[in-house]
Formats: sequence, structure tokens, C-alpha cells
Amino acid sequence: MPDAADGAPTDVCWPGEFCNGLDDDCSGSIPADEMDMDNDGYLPCAVCTPPLAAGLSGCGDCLPMNPAVHPQAAEACDGFDSDCAGGLGGTETDDDGDGYLACQACAGLTLAPNLFGCGDCDDGNQDTSPGAAEICDGKDNDCKPATRDGLDRCINGDICCDSAGVGYSCIAATTTTHCLTCSGCDSRSDTCSVSGCVCGSTGAPCPAGMTCSGGACQP
Repeated sequence: MPDAADGAPTDVCWPGEFCNGLDDDCSGSIPADEMDMDNDGYLPCAVCTPPLAAGLSGCGDCLPMNPAVHPQAAEACDGFDSDCAGGLGGTETDDDGDGYLACQACAGLTLAPNLFGCGDCDDGNQDTSPGAAEICDGKDNDCKPATRDGLDRCINGDICCDSAGVGYSCIAATTTTHCLTCSGCDSRSDTCSVSGCVCGSTGAPCPAGMTCSGGACQP
């Protein structure tokens, strides 16, 4: 058991260094892996040899410049191996590479490089994250369920869509708003109305055997 050099008359100098934060070989310096650079109480060297220097709790710090990472830390939603257990939690990886973790609570945390945040509701889709824009595809692109992106969120004048991304027109109803399907309407000449597809300014669908072309029914 080492009696490391600390200036006491009983100091014993050893031929090598131990993982304890002390100058065991009386060389006047301590190796880098025996320094607690982030002051979290844990050394980078792997296996401790007591007694430890004052203020130390252990060793095996896998990220010695981050005080939130050490063997006794709780695993956090930050993309780091916070508890130095050798891996990340199942929701703490950015599987689709969009910079957002699937885990939810990262506010105020220092995140691993290349990460922007957390709360990714589809970590297998690079186009879906809290930082994505909502588009008309029937999916919750921005991971905010309240954002309008489907028929149930249709508001007059907006474009909404179904789960397949088919476009719909929103119109005002008497007491609420609802959407009319435009699938089946020729977007170059037909428009949508309560009765279905109508041709141009006629306000009515074309008779059987005729098609709408340029806003007019043609044989």
C-alpha cells in the first residue's frame, strides 16, 4: 500500500505511480491521468489504488473535462456516456443523424458535439425533429402535435392533407371549418367546392362525357 509523498517525514517513495492522485514516485509531478481536471472528484485512470488524494472519490472518469460525466453520475439526455458505463441509453442516440435525440429532457444540459437538442419523435426519419418545418405530408414533422398538419387541424384558407400527403382545400363551414378533397380534380382547370370538383367559373361539374379544360367544359 503506497505511502505517497505529501511532504510528511514518513513519506515513502515508490518506483512507479499508482492511480490515486498522489506523487507516489516523488518525481515532483503527477501523470495526466491522475489529475482531476474537471474537479468532479474522479480521476481518468481506470483502477484506483488507495489512499486517494484529498477531495477525490474515485477513478474511471471517461470524460475528464466534463464535470457532469463520471462513474457515479446519473445517465442524462445529452449524448454523453454520463455514468461511464460504456454505452448510451436507448433513446440517447441520434439514429437518423439530424442532430436531435429521442430522449426528452435535455434543457440546460451541455450536449455532445453535433447535437442541437432532444425530443425527436421519429429518430428514424431525418426530416422529423423539433427543429424541422411542418410540411403537408400527414406526419408530425416538427414533433409538435398541435401544429396543423392534418384534416383535424384544417383552418380556412390553409392547405391541409391526409396521411398520404394528398392535398385538400380548407373552406369555412357554418359553425366550424373543414376540408374538401381535391384528389380527382385537375389542378390546372378544376376547383374544389362542397359539391366536389367544379369547372372554372361555372360553379358546377362538367356533364358526363365532357372534361374541364382551361376553365370550360369541353367534349
